[in-house]
Amino acid sequence: MNFTVALLLTIVVAVAHLFKVIDSQQCGTRKVTINEVIVRGWDTVPREFPWHVAIYHRKGRSDSYACGGTLLNARFVMTADHCVKDDNGFVLSPKRIFVRLGLNNLNTPNLRNTQQHEVLTVHRVPEANGKKNDIALLELSTEAQFDEFVQPACVNHEPAITGLLGTAVGWGFTESDELSPVLKATRMPPWTVPRSAAGYTNGSTAVCNGDSGGGLHVKRGSAWFVVGIISFTTPRDADSNLCRVDSYAAFTNVVVFVPWIRSVVGSLPEASSDERYHISSTELNWFEAVEYCHRRGMQPAILDSQAKHDMAVREAQATGRQSSGFFGLWLGASDLAKDRSYVWQQTGAPVLWAKWSAGEPSGPPEHCMTLYYWPDRQFDWETNDAPCDTTLYAMCQERSTKKPSVQPCVDCNVQYHISSNELNWFEAIEYCNRRGMRPAVLDSQAKHDQAVREAKATGRQSTGFFGLWVGASDLAKTGSYVWQATGAPVTWAKWSAGEPSGPPEHCMTLYYWPERQFDWEANDAPCDTTLYALCQKEVAN
Repeated sequence: MNFTVALLLTIVVAVAHLFKVIDSQQCGTRKVTINEVIVRGWDTVPREFPWHVAIYHRKGRSDSYACGGTLLNARFVMTADHCVKDDNGFVLSPKRIFVRLGLNNLNTPNLRNTQQHEVLTVHRVPEANGKKNDIALLELSTEAQFDEFVQPACVNHEPAITGLLGTAVGWGFTESDELSPVLKATRMPPWTVPRSAAGYTNGSTAVCNGDSGGGLHVKRGSAWFVVGIISFTTPRDADSNLCRVDSYAAFTNVVVFVPWIRSVVGSLPEASSDERYHISSTELNWFEAVEYCHRRGMQPAILDSQAKHDMAVREAQATGRQSSGFFGLWLGASDLAKDRSYVWQQTGAPVLWAKWSAGEPSGPPEHCMTLYYWPDRQFDWETNDAPCDTTLYAMCQERSTKKPSVQPCVDCNVQYHISSNELNWFEAIEYCNRRGMRPAVLDSQAKHDQAVREAKATGRQSTGFFGLWVGASDLAKTGSYVWQATGAPVTWAKWSAGEPSGPPEHCMTLYYWPERQFDWEANDAPCDTTLYALCQKEVAN
């Protein structure tokens, strides 16, 4: 049987490792500290990827290594769907599959740090078919014992992974086309498409047709998250089980299947939160709260896990303000773009987890997310929706990644991107954030002119009208425009004569509309108008 569970690594270098025992977290954390000196690909050492699993198939009285997998909790392993099938494509009985945990070298499976577990049940996505929905869950008959060699990975639930290197892990073929018994790893940038193809095309470092079922991981903070499952690659020819190194490997995007995973697994371990929170001293409306956080170089709080929620509650309780019988805080999510579709304002990611109170969110006219302590109304540090003009305290957190300054930076270029579809202003903000960019900040003549050049290059002005959303509004305070990405006041904009005209127009646009005397100038418009999104990012030369 041959799934050619292979990882092609063309350069393997010496690795210097220093170990010291550290406290374990709930998931995605090694119990040792490893300092790596690496170039491209490397041989791993025991305990480096304690969530990586070896999956074996039985055939008669023999067994053989078949695929990699990722340990999600004490009872479940995630792998590719084709890894639970035999050579003829038939799904294997659970009795013909077993796993080994804590394994680093396939030739030494009986070390005392290795655990072997039988498979109780194979869980498959109902519509699994070939390369489509290439994911499966193995339910173990006995619980894994966590130690330095065996730990669960965190499951990614962020739709967009940007600016983070992916790490693929597996037992694979070397540059001489020989299977290495030592677990290998390689760096590669993750893609963010629904079925996620990723890899390098030059053959210098890649997964090959490949360590199927193994994980593609990213590190956020101190925790490792599995974002993809190695699925398939392009073979060299029809009769070869080896891959073309000039082609892409494909990964199943885990986030697409998070609801299904939770329905099978139940609770998943979560990364311990090391977020730092800050609470304003005065009450603000939701838009003011967002600006308040940005002005301080922070972001509106994202409480997307129980661990983060609990830490935020502890910090809120430490203020003592709940002693009045009510304490309400603004969080960084709203459904202003689309009713009942809550997203985190900072990232544009959908709210997949929140500790909603019973019956919440209740819907319009309540569009902004809060954290409430209000025992008279049965809110016990739970999330709720409220009208965005309500005044509550702002809850901010340190940015998970540092955003570039909106001020011109040395040796940096601003690059712009324009959406292909028209959106309202709130949708435009989310559109930019989801792509790891931000709404355009046109705070100088040079930036304005560059944005206009890129807009003209699309040719869409040939219709006689071309409108783009820019990243500023006066939603917090009428007449006081601020840049949404930073909370900084708009001190320069190329406003058209007589603009901004005021309510009900609160969101900034860039207009080409000669019939109305708008010649690539800034204007205000109702935020529910549909225009194109203008996004930007700053890139070093």
